[in-house]
Amino acid sequence: MATAESGISTPVGTVLAYAGRLNAGQLNELGWAICDGASLPNNQHLELFEAIGTANGAADAEHFNLPQLEGFFLRGLDPAGDVDGDVAKRVAAAPGGSAGANVGSIQGYATALAHNPFQASVRSESGTHNSYKGTNADMIESGSAQSFPSNKGGDAETRPLNAYVNFVIKTVASAPLLPGMVVAFAGNQVTDALKDSYLICNGAAFGRSDFTQLYDALGPAHGSDGDKVNLPDYRGRFLRGASNGTGHDPDAATRTAMAPGGAVGDAVGSVQGGATALPVNPFQLTIKLGDTEWTSTHCAGHDLAAWNSGTETVSLTSTGGDKETRPVNVNVDHYVLCTQEQGTDIFPIGALIAFPGSQAAPPPNQWMACNGFQLSRTNPEVAQLFAAIGYTNGGDGADLFNLPDYRGYFLRGTDRSSGRDPDVAGRVAALPGGQTGDNVGSKQGWSTASPTKNLTADVAHLPTDDADNAAGWGQREVPSWDDPSNVTITGGDDETRPLNASVVFFIKYAQANA
Repeated sequence: MATAESGISTPVGTVLAYAGRLNAGQLNELGWAICDGASLPNNQHLELFEAIGTANGAADAEHFNLPQLEGFFLRGLDPAGDVDGDVAKRVAAAPGGSAGANVGSIQGYATALAHNPFQASVRSESGTHNSYKGTNADMIESGSAQSFPSNKGGDAETRPLNAYVNFVIKTVASAPLLPGMVVAFAGNQVTDALKDSYLICNGAAFGRSDFTQLYDALGPAHGSDGDKVNLPDYRGRFLRGASNGTGHDPDAATRTAMAPGGAVGDAVGSVQGGATALPVNPFQLTIKLGDTEWTSTHCAGHDLAAWNSGTETVSLTSTGGDKETRPVNVNVDHYVLCTQEQGTDIFPIGALIAFPGSQAAPPPNQWMACNGFQLSRTNPEVAQLFAAIGYTNGGDGADLFNLPDYRGYFLRGTDRSSGRDPDVAGRVAALPGGQTGDNVGSKQGWSTASPTKNLTADVAHLPTDDADNAAGWGQREVPSWDDPSNVTITGGDDETRPLNASVVFFIKYAQANA
């Protein structure tokens, strides 16, 4: 158990975002490890093994795995499946790990239909005319409704706009918090701990003399003019674990700098925009279309669809789509630690940790799971928490206030007028009485934007030409040749989300030894 005198603010198994430039070896020496899925001997890492168990995989009875978060986003575990409808389909991150509605499980990206419907501009049968065999042209016979699945195009993955961090895990109780570590804060009141030791991640420039330890920790990763460097800017962004060569981010090589002079590619501090990939359950284009040729027909005075023996490629996403691609999310503010922890509990009340374990939860006298539970502000045990978060995440405006509820949700940096969240005005309260709009605690549903390369379907025998015939009367029906019309696309996955690993988010409600 951590004590105020020891200065150790967080339990073993804590996962935090790290925006600094210490490498894996340097972090290990300080009691932290990059969450890279490494297999460790149980008997050499007893504290950590007792905390997280084999949730993230185990090669055998003598080993356990660190969580593998390189290239991954974090998602709050949703045991009931109320938000994560695919929770039962989640798989183990590695052999021996947890699957389904359990911490440590992972799921791939998914792509749902946009709320602003995708439409395909395509000619399809809208009427028919009778014709008889003759010598003029080969026509397509009238048909019934057919569905054609999306099978080409799209981006390499589905994801929201994001910034790279290294997700790191605390391996021993004596490990201090380090400059460059990032905490998510679930409140709207800047506490003394935040004022004294943290800066909000808004991209502001600062010099070495301003915050020496932080300057040295971050370097130019988030932008630099050669003299000053920039704080990370997580406004409106999601945090993603740096891929570190794993291939979990297929576009890692094309990531760009957060600000001029910042890191690019597969490096902490780089950023990338949203992307939309083919859904696992294909989009469908459904039109009335025949698939049989009637050779040499006539029909009096009408433009009719000519037979096409080939296949045409039809775009399904060139029209429609939402303003961005994103998963369900709740707003938080991100703060970066300026100084190394020294003999005092500097982890802020109201701030969050992610916990990737299945065996031991953090000490209950400091941490509560972010499950939306309602508390009384008059309870002295949570008075400091209420002072930090108030009714941000819900409450009755009088006695009762809510813990944040992150079950099934991703965390997104509050936009704070950065313009990165195009639907910020439509954000709603996560729970009754909570904040809305561009504020901590507000939530929004998933959305799906058009990909950079349109998703397409192959449509067999789709007519591309017509024939104007002179005479005829009824023997067989052939479709009219009409101008293209918009057909709404169906199908797709149940939600839009990126590659993710499940964790439980905990909020700090009391100081060590309180």
